[in-house]
Amino acid sequence: MKKIYFIIVFLLSFRTAFASNELTIDVDNVDSKKINLVFEKFNPNDVSDKDVTDKILTKIKDNLNTTSLFYIKNSKDGTFNNLEETLKLSSPDLNSLVMSKYIKTPIDAVISGFLRTKDNQIELNIKLWDILDQRELFSKSYIINEENWKRTADIISDMTFELLTGENSGHFDSKILFVSESGKAKDREKKIAMMDFDGSNLEYITNGSNLVLTPIFSKANKNEIIYLEYKDKKPHIFKLNLTNKKLTLIGNIAEMTFAPSFNPTGLNEIVFSGTDNGYSNIYKINFDEGNIEQLTFDKAIATSPSWSPDGEKIVFVSDKTGVRKLYIMDKNGDNIQLISKGRGVYDKPSWSPDGRLISFVKLEKGEFSIGLMTPTGESERDIMNAYLVEGIKWSPNGRYLIYSKQQGPFGKSSIPSIFTIDILTGIEYRVPTPKNQGATDPDWIKK
Repeated sequence: MKKIYFIIVFLLSFRTAFASNELTIDVDNVDSKKINLVFEKFNPNDVSDKDVTDKILTKIKDNLNTTSLFYIKNSKDGTFNNLEETLKLSSPDLNSLVMSKYIKTPIDAVISGFLRTKDNQIELNIKLWDILDQRELFSKSYIINEENWKRTADIISDMTFELLTGENSGHFDSKILFVSESGKAKDREKKIAMMDFDGSNLEYITNGSNLVLTPIFSKANKNEIIYLEYKDKKPHIFKLNLTNKKLTLIGNIAEMTFAPSFNPTGLNEIVFSGTDNGYSNIYKINFDEGNIEQLTFDKAIATSPSWSPDGEKIVFVSDKTGVRKLYIMDKNGDNIQLISKGRGVYDKPSWSPDGRLISFVKLEKGEFSIGLMTPTGESERDIMNAYLVEGIKWSPNGRYLIYSKQQGPFGKSSIPSIFTIDILTGIEYRVPTPKNQGATDPDWIKK
C-alpha cells in the first residue's frame, strides 16, 4: 500500500547509504507522501455516550497529527448512519460498503468506531481499513469509561500508526521522565517529573529540596527509575519503585558526573561515568550483585556511556586525543576503538534500539547539532541544529529521538524544552511540559 511503501523507501535509503558509507535523509515533498486517512462517523447508539465518543475521536486525531505523517479528514456523509443496521452486516459486506465508497478516491485508509451500551457497560468497536489493498486491517473492541478512555485512545492510535507506517510499535501510549526546572536562573529548583507523551498525568517524583539529575527508566522493571540526587553536597544513586515508592540507595562516588545507561537486555545493571581522584572513567553497577566495576582507566575524560541493544558493546566519549570523540568498547572494557571521524566536539551518544545507528550531540564552530552515524562511524550526518541541545534518547520504536533544546541565550528562548524528531523526515515536535518551566534530561518508555 502507498503509505507502507513510503516508509520502506526511507528504510531502503538508509540501507543503501550504509553500504555506500553515505547516510541520506530525503525530506523533499514530505507532504506529498502523507497518508490520507478518513475518519468515518463514530456512532454512539445512545446520546449520553456522545461525549466520550467525541473525546476518543479527538484524542486519536491529535496523536496522529503530532507525527506530520497524515492528512486527516472527516467523512462529509457518514457511511454508517444507522448503527444497528451497520452492526448486523457481515464483515465482508461491511468491507464492501467501505471499499465501494473510497476505492476510486485518493483516500489510503478509513477508520471508524461503533459505540454502544452493552450489559450496562460502554463497548467501543474500532475498525481500520486499507483502501488500496482492499482489506480490513484491524477490528478491536474495548470496554471504556471516564477513567480509561484516554488510554484506550492512545492504544488505538498506536495500532493505527503501526499498521499504516509499518513501524514495529507506536509511541503514544508511553511515559516521559524528565527534570523540571523552575525559579531564577542562578537558583533553579529541579524536580524529577513524569508524564504521559501528551503532557497529561503530570507527577512530580522529588520535591526540589535537593539537586537531581539524569533520571532514567529501568530496563529490568519499567516501574522503577534510577536517578542522581545530591545530599549534603554529595552525589548518591537512587533506585525508586514507582508502584510502592520504595527508595533504595545504590551507591555513591566522591565526585561524579552521572550519565547512566541501563542494560537493554534486562539485566539489572547500569553503566555511568564517575570521577575519582580527578579522573573521569566509566563504571558499571550490577544491582543484584551490589558491586561497582571500573571499565576504563584513562587519565583523560571518559563519560556518557550507552549500551548496544544486545548488551555486548558500549559507546562513550573520551578526550584522549585532546578533543572529545566517540569510542566503542566491549562490555568489560576491552577493545576500545575510535569511531567518530569528523571535526568538532562529540557528546551524549545513544545507541538505537535496533543497533543500526548511534545518535550524538556535536559542537562545531559554536553551533550544536544532533547527528547520526553507524556503529563503525560511517555515514555521519547532522539532522538538526540548535543553540543548545542536550540529553538525547531514542523512542521505544527507534524512529524518534527525544531531547531538550534551548532556542537562544536570553528570555523565554533560554528556557529548555523537550522535543522529538523523526529521523526519517526530520520533522520536530515540541512535547508539552509545564508552562514557564524548563524541562531537561528526558527518557522515554512504553507503558
